[in-house]
Amino acid sequence: METFFDRYEIEYSYEMNAWNKLASITANNKGNAASNYEYLHLNPVNGQNYYRLKLVNSDGSFSYSSIIQVYNDNGELSIQPNPFSQTTSVVFSKPQTAQFLIYDLIGQLVYSYNSATAIRKLNIGEPLSKGSYILHVITSSASTIYKIIKE
Repeated sequence: METFFDRYEIEYSYEMNAWNKLASITANNKGNAASNYEYLHLNPVNGQNYYRLKLVNSDGSFSYSSIIQVYNDNGELSIQPNPFSQTTSVVFSKPQTAQFLIYDLIGQLVYSYNSATAIRKLNIGEPLSKGSYILHVITSSASTIYKIIKE
């Protein structure tokens, strides 16, 4: 219930001793109706990343959510080249199955591919118009977000 609620602040840490505010999202204040919110952290560090919400009331009082941890391994794959003009290749350090999701900057899914067998390389880009996109690669060991640019 978000009555008299002001905002959510998304906080991030990679060592759990210092927290940085990534974003502040204003509450919808729909009363008992459910609200959904999203935020995408584009530059997490390799290894453990920690996140929490600071829940801020209209009177300035606040509380914190539980801390969640997300493991990021950017060394698992590379994107070559980026930016690109026609296609770019997602290259894994070892063959594996993966799901590839590409979103435009307003969050609409514009491309999706699931590899049924282990692959080492996937070329993408043909159906994309010029612009910036968010590439979400999901493997059995990691879920990683990249910004890609088609020129």
